[in-house]
Amino acid sequence: MDLRKWHCFCMAADLGSLSRAAQVLELAQSALSRQITLLEAECGGPLFHRTGRGVVLTELGRMVQPRARSLLEQSARLADDIRESAGVPSGVVKLGVLPSTAGVLVSTVFEHLRGRFPGIRLHVTEAFTGQLDEYRNAGRIDVSVVNRYGPLERLEEPLGTFDNYLVGPAGDAVTSQETIDFKKLSGLPLVLPGLPSGLRVRLEQNGRKAGISLNIALEVEALNVMKEVVARSKIYTVLPYYAVAQEVQGGSLSVARIVRPVMPRVMCLGVTSARPLSLAGKEVVAAIRATSQDLIAQGIWARSCGEAA
Repeated sequence: MDLRKWHCFCMAADLGSLSRAAQVLELAQSALSRQITLLEAECGGPLFHRTGRGVVLTELGRMVQPRARSLLEQSARLADDIRESAGVPSGVVKLGVLPSTAGVLVSTVFEHLRGRFPGIRLHVTEAFTGQLDEYRNAGRIDVSVVNRYGPLERLEEPLGTFDNYLVGPAGDAVTSQETIDFKKLSGLPLVLPGLPSGLRVRLEQNGRKAGISLNIALEVEALNVMKEVVARSKIYTVLPYYAVAQEVQGGSLSVARIVRPVMPRVMCLGVTSARPLSLAGKEVVAAIRATSQDLIAQGIWARSCGEAA
């Protein structure tokens, strides 16, 4: 079986364009079209409808696509397994990260791996803790960096503990003080991720213990949108300082550390229990450990406002 034809098919299906697929695969469009035509002859019918805007899968194409993708993935895994059996870390490692840590962590880990283990390919998913937990438990990701507000789960280790802050717009009276008692969050309009976010769960638990009602005015699953809403509106959120350090220093947000009780979050590194971690996965874990400690030591991931670089 010629896997090149299936690679051409999957790329064209993903991009919806033969010309774009040919460009990505560094083939002449005529060569790619020839591969598709040969494949259609083998399959006994057209795989694409040609339109003025590109290509769309036919019913036969839609039936074939998941099997073709599985075939290519199995082939790639076989090649990776052969290299790993020779002691060479290689292959795809699926990493799940929090929006507040994604940028600097992923870029630093990627640079570390690219120089030492060029055969390792990172596939990164950004989400909040609840969703990342679901992905990891289902085996959809191999490694995750999440937050915990209680005991760590199995196959997890702590990377660092960080204070939580009430975040408001610049110059806001509520967040102009160094600290704020948790009870004073009562009634404040909050923008938070939806359940099952670990932060959301802990805030609501603390609210019940303190006898206060939290005003969840808006649910947002994107960190940048959350910060933008806070900067432009009379609304607040709760985040670690490192997630907003740039905005605080730039004058668009202000923060007050939450106390009585404090709300520390533990950043954790975890691995899936769905399958053994590959050599490549173990190198990714080692790179995350080293990178995390460097970021904390440099003050880039500040535990509190006073530790910021």
